[in-house]
Amino acid sequence: MIGLTSIQSQAQASLPLEAGVLPASALCPVEWVNQIAQLEDNQMAFVPVQPRAGMPYRSFRRPGELFSFQTDAIASVFLTDPRASRATEVVLEGLLGDGLRLEGPYVRVGSERLDGPIDAAPGKNGPDYRFPPDTSVALHCSTDVSVCSRFDAVNVYYHVDQFARKFWIERMGVPIAFQADAKVHVVGDGAFASAEGNVLKFRLGDIFMKNAALSDDLIYHEYAHLVAASLGFNPNSEHSAETRALSEAYADYFTATYTNDPRIGEWVVTCPDRQACMGPPNDREIRTLVLDPAVWSWKFGFPNPDLEYGFCLRYHQLDGKCKASYNNFANHYVWGMIWAATLWDLRAQLGADVVDRLALEALKQHTTETQFSEATLHVLAADTQLFGGQHESIIREAFWVRGFYIPINNNQESPFDIAISHLEVWPNPASNVIRVSFESDQISAASIQLHDVLGRQILKRDFPHLVGARQTSIDINGLPGGIYILSVSSGTNTVSLPVSVIH
Repeated sequence: MIGLTSIQSQAQASLPLEAGVLPASALCPVEWVNQIAQLEDNQMAFVPVQPRAGMPYRSFRRPGELFSFQTDAIASVFLTDPRASRATEVVLEGLLGDGLRLEGPYVRVGSERLDGPIDAAPGKNGPDYRFPPDTSVALHCSTDVSVCSRFDAVNVYYHVDQFARKFWIERMGVPIAFQADAKVHVVGDGAFASAEGNVLKFRLGDIFMKNAALSDDLIYHEYAHLVAASLGFNPNSEHSAETRALSEAYADYFTATYTNDPRIGEWVVTCPDRQACMGPPNDREIRTLVLDPAVWSWKFGFPNPDLEYGFCLRYHQLDGKCKASYNNFANHYVWGMIWAATLWDLRAQLGADVVDRLALEALKQHTTETQFSEATLHVLAADTQLFGGQHESIIREAFWVRGFYIPINNNQESPFDIAISHLEVWPNPASNVIRVSFESDQISAASIQLHDVLGRQILKRDFPHLVGARQTSIDINGLPGGIYILSVSSGTNTVSLPVSVIH
């Protein structure tokens, strides 16, 4: 049972939890593949709990309270993934106590098949974790525990522990006050994270993927979700696709900036022999942050509805049919790739030292109600807070290229601070004429401007000093089809809306 692992690894048993079980809809599974993980009967593990009747239980305290000392141990891991490296001998840092099990201050790792829902994985002959790797298809481990590799849990421990220490604590200054509860040898494809109990699950692989526990970038991506949740940003399946896209985007970006590689999950993807199946070439990547902005664009709220990524066409032996699948097809995945690509564009211009900090500070300002329009303002606010706003023009241009418009809305107090409300544009999309209406709260002059996606002004119309509601029509017959930004300015305030022109 998935829920037991999170409860046993994080709970303090000294105080009771008030009645109530968290419903599955309140959890935050993060999926890489077509199927959705179901976490059943999970209880919140960041507060003290009592075990449910009949469940296996051992008293557990916070990692720092368990032992007064820590132990390093020797181990074998893949430094990146099996494609790019051989198993390398390393030192595992910070194993608690005598180091006989894979448990440290930042993560504890066990095999769901070999160790069950509670115990961390053991070493061999003491604190020695030099197990031989197995990169063959791991499906048989789901039915035959004798073929489950002990190497997998060690690999996950090393990468989570190093990511926590070197990136989040040392580089980013983020205090890691939780212990991730990771399990390997989970049946299925891909990996997922749940902030309730700080759970990480790495699956054995199936028809589309290899063993996720051997893919360093998948490990980093999922752990980044837990860090974001610890900082207060933890959207779940009940929140909007834009908010969940932001969650995916930051997990992608922090993974890519740590590895210094925009490709994520390339090794883990596999497509079986297509035999006589005819179609486009297979796409072996789950994610990449280097994407054509002409295609991978938010388009000011009108993104391409057919965006998909990670195509695989294969011949299914059992039913003798050609079948196609995508690793990324849901909006929150593909839209997240657009946001992450924007951050990667900025990284190329400003450097990782600047953009890593911008991304982290913006993420701290996000809530589960944050949409892209508000998130862009959070990035600008982060630049003002961290760098005195010196990168504003570069940030605006980068988001503009990817189809995210950052409105100009100066709310500083002044005699010219005129509130603009109820801006409406219709029809939208439009082909011949667009109608615009808005209101101002006091006597003031106002202007309407129309810009193309490159920021060039197409037209400007001024209004005299009037108060209240105003309405006008704009002839767009001569404009090429596409996305435009209509802005209304008065005093120091500007409000904007995207407009789609079709002919």
